[in-house]
Amino acid sequence: MHLRVIFLLFVSLLAASCEGKEPPGATMTPSTGLARASASAQENPIFPVTSSSTGALASSAGPPSSAVSSPAVSAASSAAVIDGKNETKPPHTSEFLESQGRALLDAIVFDDVSKANDFFFPREPFTPLKDVKEPDRYWKHLYRAYEQDIHKLHRRHRDWSGVAFESIEPGTPPAWVPPGDEANKIGYHRSWGTKLRYRLEGKLYTVKIHTVISWQGRWYITHLLPWKK
Repeated sequence: MHLRVIFLLFVSLLAASCEGKEPPGATMTPSTGLARASASAQENPIFPVTSSSTGALASSAGPPSSAVSSPAVSAASSAAVIDGKNETKPPHTSEFLESQGRALLDAIVFDDVSKANDFFFPREPFTPLKDVKEPDRYWKHLYRAYEQDIHKLHRRHRDWSGVAFESIEPGTPPAWVPPGDEANKIGYHRSWGTKLRYRLEGKLYTVKIHTVISWQGRWYITHLLPWKK
């Protein structure tokens, strides 16, 4: 009897000691597992190595390098589009011109020149184009006249309620102005008398734009109304 009890106690102690041991090959403890995961994350701190972030990394990689244009290629492509001699003649009917005509009418109706700034000849190319003393100052002078013309046209009607854009129509056939004429270093196309038409209270009205000139295939105003230097 005593021998049986001693034998059972020995078996119980042996089983308990076996449960406390790790299986063969299981050497990573929770602390070492965290350390290794932390080290992996530090290798790529922006995209931690997980199943979801791996997908994000792959999607952010973009196309192969052969499909990406270099800055030099992009610059060359842009330069090829620019007409260095400004010889491209703009069409007298286009979506751009119509949008600018609508903007000009808005500027007149609301007495706000800023609504039609994009229809006035840009300041940036004006300086290299004009062969005059202080071309930037001259541009400002022309722009002030443009602003005053819009104020003047706004006073044409006491009430602009119900005004509707009708059309913007060609003026004189475009004429090429070569370098050296009209105090310019770069040539351009010029047209007089482009007509902005609108309806108000059932009547058709016209604003005759004095001068438009071309830049990179588009028309821009230099003189809205007849201008005196």
